[in-house]
Amino acid sequence: MSSPRRSPAKVAGAAGQSPSQVAGAAGQRPPRVAVVAEFYPSQRDPVLGIWAHRQALAARDAGADVRVLVLHRLVPSRASLAAGPRAAAAAAAKLLREPRAQTRDGLPVSYVPYVSPPRDRSYASWGAWAAPALAIALRRLDRAFPFDLVHAHNAVPAGDATRRAGLARPIIISIHGGDVLYTAVRNDAGARAVARSLHAASLVLANSHGIAELARAHGARQTRVVHLGTDLPIAPRLPRHDTYAASEGRTHADTWASGGGRPTVAAQSLVTVGHLIARKRHADVLRALAVLALAAALLFSRSPGARRWGHAGLQPAENRDRLFLWARAAEVADAQDEANDARQAAH
Repeated sequence: MSSPRRSPAKVAGAAGQSPSQVAGAAGQRPPRVAVVAEFYPSQRDPVLGIWAHRQALAARDAGADVRVLVLHRLVPSRASLAAGPRAAAAAAAKLLREPRAQTRDGLPVSYVPYVSPPRDRSYASWGAWAAPALAIALRRLDRAFPFDLVHAHNAVPAGDATRRAGLARPIIISIHGGDVLYTAVRNDAGARAVARSLHAASLVLANSHGIAELARAHGARQTRVVHLGTDLPIAPRLPRHDTYAASEGRTHADTWASGGGRPTVAAQSLVTVGHLIARKRHADVLRALAVLALAAALLFSRSPGARRWGHAGLQPAENRDRLFLWARAAEVADAQDEANDARQAAH
């Protein structure tokens, strides 16, 4: 027997419950959560949406009972379509072969198939396209796993599709920037879809205070900031640039100035987290690192009358400001020329 239809007033009342009210209604049993996500790991791409999966695992490990529904769009990507019929057919075959039911790290995951028009013209409407299939999947899940709330990742399309499904459950929406920085500002349809979804949510989780402020401006009634994290590999601790040589009590810069070779500058670690795809702009990060490396080399400069070389980049605040301003304004080619001149003048 399917779940009974509820009146719009009852649906709105249930969706208006706070998370604490939901926890109280669950009593002593663990809260049951249905996660709805557009981006989620799959056999085709085990990295895409890994943050949503890790958050679902964290909720489970904290005591919640979790099931996941993935909006599985059965349309090849624009890149595969542009690559020709053979590439498009291969991409479509992979999408069709993706198992609809999987278990990832012990977590049951269901992939809900749907189709929609191309992203550029109609992304704001994808929630409407996904809603019929998602409504069926949510009601099927509810019969076997009566969940207390839905946690949707992104207002569009997951939050919008969940809202359109019409179940009498509170909705929590996590937004990660795209809704308020892209979808809502591209056109009126996107702004309306984001606003309807955020307003329907009992709580909106934002990944920064700036995104939370934008969410409220676009209709969110209650927001909370949850900073997403990542696990970093353990690396050996490198010596700082200002450590002294044990034998002579001199800095590396002293050693270089007296003819003992270039000073050893501590490697500075920068962690950039994101999927290895072009739109994550990793190339820009690498270009910025090249500029900063050249700036650091240039700032090994000799002051008039000084008897030793000193690294200006990590000294007083005005020198740090100089480094950042220089790196922001300099072109890589010009920096390379100046750095080469500085090195030649040192010999």
